[in-house]
Amino acid sequence: ELASDVFLEAFIPVDDILFLQDGFQFRFKNYSTLSGNLDHWNIDYVFLNNNIDPENFDVVEIAFVYPPLTLLNNYVSMPWSHFIVDPEAHMLDQTATTSRNLSATQADNISSGFKVDYEGDVQDFPNGFQTVIVSPFEIFDVPYFVNDGSVENFVYDTSVNDTCAIFDLTFYENSIGLLEGEKLGVLDNDSIGFQQIFTNYYALDDGSAERAYALNETGGKVAMRFDVEIEDTLLGLFIHFTPFQNDVSNETFLLRAWTNDGGQPGAEIGENFTFHSPQYFNDGYNVFAYYEYDAPLVVSGNTFVGFIQNSDARLNVGLDKNTNNNASRLYYQLGLGAAWQASGIQGTVMIRPVFSSGKSFVWNGIDEATSVLDVYPNPAQDQFTVQSDSRIERVEVYNMFGQLMHQESSNGLSLVKIDASLWAEGSYILVVNTAEGVIRKKLIKQ
Repeated sequence: ELASDVFLEAFIPVDDILFLQDGFQFRFKNYSTLSGNLDHWNIDYVFLNNNIDPENFDVVEIAFVYPPLTLLNNYVSMPWSHFIVDPEAHMLDQTATTSRNLSATQADNISSGFKVDYEGDVQDFPNGFQTVIVSPFEIFDVPYFVNDGSVENFVYDTSVNDTCAIFDLTFYENSIGLLEGEKLGVLDNDSIGFQQIFTNYYALDDGSAERAYALNETGGKVAMRFDVEIEDTLLGLFIHFTPFQNDVSNETFLLRAWTNDGGQPGAEIGENFTFHSPQYFNDGYNVFAYYEYDAPLVVSGNTFVGFIQNSDARLNVGLDKNTNNNASRLYYQLGLGAAWQASGIQGTVMIRPVFSSGKSFVWNGIDEATSVLDVYPNPAQDQFTVQSDSRIERVEVYNMFGQLMHQESSNGLSLVKIDASLWAEGSYILVVNTAEGVIRKKLIKQ
């Protein structure tokens, strides 16, 4: 059995007269498990040519193995209005690329660098390092100066825009090997790039889900820490739920945000009673869904964001294995009253907080009512009285795990009594549909 990063070389002769004609095409297919993204094939260096001798075939090529992800020292992406406060502090001193000599021959004098493109304005930063000798099949790292105090200092230009900016980064390398003039393979396979995105969200992940992360505990909480540069308004979360094995799009969760308490989640920020469900998409890979908090939350400094799940189903958030930012940032709690624990899972869960970030917006609640609703007594031991200045059409009560505890239609009355004598002590969510919209309140049963 081969390791997951080993490639096999294969030669497929195309010599049937059926295929030897203009318009010849081919494709690769694999058989996979239908219950989730469990089987992955990677195909690289497809080379079509005549007179290939499998016994003496050699690709002379220096190729990138891992793409760079960011020139920022903590994030893959962050709000532009947060970055421009102190841009130099957010830049890496140095970065590096990993490459491989794919040939059985030695490669010499490999020069490199990176380019930054903002809307057609390109800056070129040749690398001060040079790799002189690379042995056959060797994997090697190439360092690059970014913002380390040298003359090649680079900081993203904050004058290009006042609300957002997207920069295209390209890392390149040129090898002068013993057989450079006779090189086979892809002649222009000498660069790799990414986009550095500054809009209105923080990202610790690179946007790709190699695996999945989930809890299987009712009431389980997932919290990820972000160091918010300036005071800003937290609007919602981008979350990538990956369809791994089970479809849980009918399950529910509640958004949460927490203060920082000695490096782990502390007190909850705001109240969020709106139930959300994982969303899946067929129009692309690694697509993030957006989930709004019930109301905007003003936060700053170390802030935890995440959710509480309402069943023991695995909600399977995407886990990016190309980065490893879970350490000291990702915490979980297994049910009500349990202690927070730091996760030891390597990688980065794909949760991204979204902020106002200086942009103009109008906050619209979802069918929020303008009527007044009173609940008394609250807390209560046996019975809650719900009274509104508008007609009450329907009343629902959920526990903190999303289970429906009580429902009734009130036929337009303005006062409803709810029997809570058999409920367990704790918090509940009251959802009242009135003639003017929906009102949500928190109930406390003593």
